[in-house]
Amino acid sequence: MRRRKNKENFWRKGSQKLAPLFISSLIFALPLYAQLPLPTVKVIKTKGKVEILNPGEKEWKRLKKDTTLSPSTQIRTGKDSEVTLQIGDYALITLTSNSHLEIRRITSLKERVKAIFFSKKGKLWNFIPKKKLPSFEFDMETPNALTGVRGTSYFVEYLPQEESTRVGVLEGKVGVKSKGPLPGYMEVPPLHFTRIIKNNPPTPLE
Repeated sequence: MRRRKNKENFWRKGSQKLAPLFISSLIFALPLYAQLPLPTVKVIKTKGKVEILNPGEKEWKRLKKDTTLSPSTQIRTGKDSEVTLQIGDYALITLTSNSHLEIRRITSLKERVKAIFFSKKGKLWNFIPKKKLPSFEFDMETPNALTGVRGTSYFVEYLPQEESTRVGVLEGKVGVKSKGPLPGYMEVPPLHFTRIIKNNPPTPLE
């Protein structure tokens, strides 16, 4: 009888010691179950001359519809050409004529997916439906500006020869931050736009 009680006490004491470890392991495991799957970037429409430069390659190739794109991939369009990319069911990006875009990275952390793109040249239209918030975070960069979007339709236009970025909003709001020694931040409301010239803050809304 005494041996049975000792055995019960042993397991009771052991379970008390192991309980914090068991609970902490569950806490650390929760984000894994809550983590959203990474969306794919897929080409859903092309027109005219559209080319792709895959990571680690030096030769541009023709980009075809239904191609799945990976991070560090670059896309460019020629004259009178355009291409539309779909990021899962979160967003659409359309590159207009003479544009150049790089897919920087797409990550999933806990219950949020974040996508970062870099526009090297040209004009891009971006559409992010509000119903996808707050699970999706979208950033579009240029050499001298950073735009952060939380559900909206807007465009980003970068002109390399002028080193200027123009950001215009159709609906929703876009946070625009300039780079360089005189950084500045501005929220652009619907039907307005701002410009960022190299080493200067955003211009007043127009």
